Amino acid sequence: MTAANHAGSNSQTSAPFTVIAPPSASISSPATGGTYAQGQSVATSFTCKEGSDSPGVASCDDSNATNTAAGGSGHLNTSGLGVHTYMVTAISKDGQTGVASIAYAVVAPMAVLITTGQAAVTSGKTKITLVARAAAPARRATGGCP
Repeated sequence: MTAANHAGSNSQTSAPFTVIAPPSASISSPATGGTYAQGQSVATSFTCKEGSDSPGVASCDDSNATNTAAGGSGHLNTSGLGVHTYMVTAISKDGQTGVASIAYAVVAPMAVLITTGQAAVTSGKTKITLVARAAAPARRATGGCP
């Protein structure tokens, strides 16, 4: 640092200082880009870590009101159709923040209607007829159907 006065005199000095890194948040599951059925239960796993020389993590919270000190598990909100974002926010004791997020899609659940025909016994053999038809166009949901 240099200080100067109006007469042109100046003085220099130095002082060491430490830059405190912000905390970090991470989401270990599920991966970003997943597609899930509306109403499907999807567990999440997340962690938060303090930055270098940080006073520590004060909170590690997800966007669905799971509040922890270092991380844990939560659930994706699959109540509404469309593309959504799930976020985890780490806040250090000095107020700095770190954020992680994933994007996911929620689609209408698959509907399958299966009807059965008659079963008849002829000459000791059983004849069973099954008729299956989809009530809606087939959709593929990663992570399974509820």
